Amino acid sequence: MTTAAERAERTLHLKLEVLAHYCPNGDPCCACCGESWPIFLGIDHMNGQGAKHREEVGRGAVLHRWLKNSGYPEGYQVLCFNCNFAKHRKGTCPHRSTPSSSAVSMTRWNTPTIQPKGAPDDRAKHFVARSRD
Repeated sequence: MTTAAERAERTLHLKLEVLAHYCPNGDPCCACCGESWPIFLGIDHMNGQGAKHREEVGRGAVLHRWLKNSGYPEGYQVLCFNCNFAKHRKGTCPHRSTPSSSAVSMTRWNTPTIQPKGAPDDRAKHFVARSRD
């Protein structure tokens, strides 16, 4: 019988193996921003059909096992959770679509600034309205 620690070790080893396969140089890192801490990395379905595929196959270690057993099919990449979320929510990650100016990035991505209680801020109102879409 395997212990929880042994299962966790095997799961981590499998994740690292899959991530390494989908990275050009074999070192797991985000294809967009370069993040390399494995805890922040995951597999991205490049065609945008991740939810449907996870429903069919499973997620996490089950998905990693499926990728390995399927011979590492094309159509997947490694992204950090921030880049993957931005790709899902906005269609592309801000690392790939905005100039390096943080002011432009902040405006384009509708990131609200923190205001004192009761202080009006049109950007925050716009963000709330857009996030409900």
